[in-house]
Amino acid sequence: MAENRGKPHAIMISVPYQGHINPFVNLALKIASKGFSVTFVHFEFVHHRLSKAHHCNKTQVDIFSEARESGLDIRYTTIGDGFPLEFNRDANYDEFWGKVLREFPARVDEFVRKTIESDPYLLHFLVADTVFSWPATVAEKYNLVNVSLWTEPALVFSLAYHLDLLRENGHFPCKDCTEWLESKPPGSVLYVSFGSFVHTSRQEIEENSLCCLVLQLHFIWVVREGILSSGDTNTMPDGYKDKVKDKGLIIPWSNQIRVLSNPAIGGFLTHNGWNSTIESLWCGVPMICYPFLFDQPTNRKLVVDDWKCGINLCDETSVDRKEVAEKIKSFMSGAASKRFRQEATKVKTILHHALEVDGSSEKKFRSIYQGFDRENSFQNKYILIN
Repeated sequence: MAENRGKPHAIMISVPYQGHINPFVNLALKIASKGFSVTFVHFEFVHHRLSKAHHCNKTQVDIFSEARESGLDIRYTTIGDGFPLEFNRDANYDEFWGKVLREFPARVDEFVRKTIESDPYLLHFLVADTVFSWPATVAEKYNLVNVSLWTEPALVFSLAYHLDLLRENGHFPCKDCTEWLESKPPGSVLYVSFGSFVHTSRQEIEENSLCCLVLQLHFIWVVREGILSSGDTNTMPDGYKDKVKDKGLIIPWSNQIRVLSNPAIGGFLTHNGWNSTIESLWCGVPMICYPFLFDQPTNRKLVVDDWKCGINLCDETSVDRKEVAEKIKSFMSGAASKRFRQEATKVKTILHHALEVDGSSEKKFRSIYQGFDRENSFQNKYILIN
């Protein structure tokens, strides 16, 4: 259709909720009034709901019919989400939204391809809800301008955009975790976390969890989503949270440095990732070492053999409930506990001194950044910072 050559055409797709749809409808009318062509894409189930609300056949509802009669070029179509119309999306939100995130992008991709092929003379661009994660990929694939429409306050956008930064800087304190720790005696709580990457087996989780139950130990256990190598989402043994609710706190995330710095923490059962190891030492907390891969076994050697501020959880590849219970009990109480904390405090002192004005780390860092101010100060252009 050569008469459309160069005419801008917006393909508009909103999240299927009224608070998002209305701004998209208003924008569609606005840009169509400026001579743009618009294809407004609705979720099929939303179209079906509108049809039922208007007591008419589902093929008859067209929210832009009056706009077209006034001369605006707005087309209206629907795309299915992969569920039957009778599926209750409100009652099964997680299942619905999960499928939208996984499968809906491919449906949009196919629709965009066919739309472009049907009228290649139009200057197509994509207007999609900022909540969607896929628009940039689709737009790049078909060389389209990607317009992201945010339908909430700018403040909310800024908060969402900087969420990781806010979390990293401690603006989201775990209130329940903090209050819970404050109610516990000094050195009485075992902190358990296996980091953000490693996976473990259900057997290992069960052995460790049952051992905490048998010992009647105060503990905080960070159990992130997806920690099981099997992919199973039901991580803890059935009924476990109820059994330990007076003794243990199971959470999906923690501000680790804040937790470790609490006087109630008496030990850290850790995978010995270097970040976790350093944070534990920075706070003077001794470790029960249970490494999995990469640098972790070597980090364990440093903690156990060199700095002597921790113990091996087990010497074999798999954990044994009885062995774990005996080691944790010995580690968290009595003379051994005091000795490990003393050694951890020695390393803590060294770390803190290194970051003082004349400390080794501060001096090294100063020599690096000052070197950038001097021309040709680095003979070789590769710098390793550790």
